[in-house]
Amino acid sequence: MSNLFALLFLNPHWYMTINKQWKITVNLLFLNLLHEVSNGAEMMGGQTQKGVRQDAAYSSEETHTITGRIEDVSWFYYNEDDNDFEEYDSSIVRKIEHAYQTKRDDVIFEIGKHTHCVCFKTMDETDRYDGRKVPVRREYMEGAFPLPVDWEKMEKGKEVIYANLADSSETFKKIEEDFQRQMVSKTVEVLEIVGIQNIALYNKYMSCKQKMERNYVHRRDVIYERKLFHASSEQDFSKVIKHGFNRKLEPKRDVSYGNGCYFTVKPHASPNAKSSPVDSDVTQHVYQCMVLTGEYTEGSADMIVPPNKPMSRPTTCYDSVVDNAQDPTLFVVFNEAAAYPSYLIKFKELSQTQGKTPLEDEPHTQGEVKLHVDRQTQKQDVPSQHEPASIQYI
Repeated sequence: MSNLFALLFLNPHWYMTINKQWKITVNLLFLNLLHEVSNGAEMMGGQTQKGVRQDAAYSSEETHTITGRIEDVSWFYYNEDDNDFEEYDSSIVRKIEHAYQTKRDDVIFEIGKHTHCVCFKTMDETDRYDGRKVPVRREYMEGAFPLPVDWEKMEKGKEVIYANLADSSETFKKIEEDFQRQMVSKTVEVLEIVGIQNIALYNKYMSCKQKMERNYVHRRDVIYERKLFHASSEQDFSKVIKHGFNRKLEPKRDVSYGNGCYFTVKPHASPNAKSSPVDSDVTQHVYQCMVLTGEYTEGSADMIVPPNKPMSRPTTCYDSVVDNAQDPTLFVVFNEAAAYPSYLIKFKELSQTQGKTPLEDEPHTQGEVKLHVDRQTQKQDVPSQHEPASIQYI
């Protein structure tokens, strides 16, 4: 009855009178509710209390906006018996994703006779019956990955574009600063930065990343994605923007650590830097890439795929190989979907350009819109550095 009296005093819709004989008179309009509370009073802290919590939690959902298609996402929990992630039932997936998109802290649902709670901050599920916790994962369906927020808007039906970044943009400045810092012993001038937007290539990369994330959900020691560099030439640009890094399409290169695609930690450390990818006008080309390196081991020239991991299933291979397992400066990946070319950086070493006018006589590539900025003289026929990025569709 103490719970009942608390409800009566706290709810402003109730009122009561107490006469001299200490009899309580309750407004008859609420007798039905009183009956329900009386019948369920002994269940407070049990199923009735859970229902109140759930209803209260869901009542705020209408104030938020769904930001994406719920059907494009699925949720998984870690099944300790199978040592793998298992997908929730579709009805629970919808409930979890709705709560996630409406920015709630957690969501409560029933599986059998047990109550479960998924916490979005810690990304785990708690069984409230025994307190057991397991990790959960949110994954996009194949081809439904959201595009990067810094991509230029693409026309409907267009899958591939490249955009010359305006050198006044924050993105240009950030990439240039990072690039200059990593050149260490060389002084260079960044001439142009081109953003690459290929939806099909990006979806393949994200699908590969999602699978790798699942493999290393318990491995905090593995950095499975890295920002690396790949030197190339201007002639390779059309191949890279359409197909990514395909070792069969690339010219013959050093394969000292395996017959795969090579990426370096520092841009100047590229194995291609010796012979160039330096074009006739002394402009060099380096791609800034996102690469899924996963777990690696030292490579060798005879490798066409990474070796198997010791003490593992026969089909479990390393994700990449390196030049030095203790302190790698070069990574080799054999899965072409495991790398995405985010930006092409065109630059010159200042020591090579002494006495020449920067960008003088630089040929235009057919179909490409060049953004030429002479930082010293600011020629009249050069577009202003405050112009937006120029976009070219493929």
